[in-house]
Amino acid sequence: MPEFATPEPISVVLAAVTANTTIIAGDRADTVVEVRPTNESNASDVRAAGAVRVTYADGQLLVKGARRSSIFSSKSESFDVHIELPAGSAVDADVTSGGFTAEGRLGRCRFKTYDGGAHFEETGPVQVSLGMGRVSVARASGDVDVSTGTGDVRLGEVEGSAVVKNLNGSTRIGRITGELRVNSANGDTVVERAGSGVHVRSAKGGVRIDEVSRGVVDLDVASGDLEVGIREGTAAWLDVNSVSGRVHNRMTPTDHAPEPGEVAEVRARTIAGDIVVHRADIR
Repeated sequence: MPEFATPEPISVVLAAVTANTTIIAGDRADTVVEVRPTNESNASDVRAAGAVRVTYADGQLLVKGARRSSIFSSKSESFDVHIELPAGSAVDADVTSGGFTAEGRLGRCRFKTYDGGAHFEETGPVQVSLGMGRVSVARASGDVDVSTGTGDVRLGEVEGSAVVKNLNGSTRIGRITGELRVNSANGDTVVERAGSGVHVRSAKGGVRIDEVSRGVVDLDVASGDLEVGIREGTAAWLDVNSVSGRVHNRMTPTDHAPEPGEVAEVRARTIAGDIVVHRADIR
């Protein structure tokens, strides 16, 4: 079990074919790495774990797995990586297959895999690219860039902007301060609180925004209902149209004067679906 003195946050580079990664960030002055076979009774997993190279120099931890014995091999050759390191550390991980789980506060992160999910508790700017798998980020202090071929996307709090490309799966964002862009082929999109503009393109799937404070809300779907809640004190400009559904403008006059600069421009289009615009009801 390699152990290194790391009084400051470090950067981690992980490269492997098949690996499941767990990272725990905390208040500590060392970094501990454990590599073990995913299945200890599988000879190919045991060999793969034994061939992993772990090195540390100049603030960078490198965890690198060996290449597959053959591209035509049916052997799993899978290993698990468990890393405990200082909070605020950066991670750059690239695997062909395998999941990623991070607990604690990390800095800038990037994770790429074809088959596997990614789950972060707290990060800085983060980029995730999956062929298939679920993505969840509880809190991000920085911009978020997520793409997945098949899988749900969950972003809790984003202090920055976000771009989500989700071909097949639902997308849900709790609170975001910056601009949000979502491209989806199939799946609903829900945004609880948007502090800036929201742009959603979807072939099939509804869109619901519980509260928007300002900026341009541009929604364009082929099939799905659209719902937008405008925060109290925000003036609204509406340009909405449904080809085969109904449009409900439930905005009511208010005694509150619009806050300076607080304007939401709502442009919503759906071919098959209803559109509802109303005052947000969030306590």
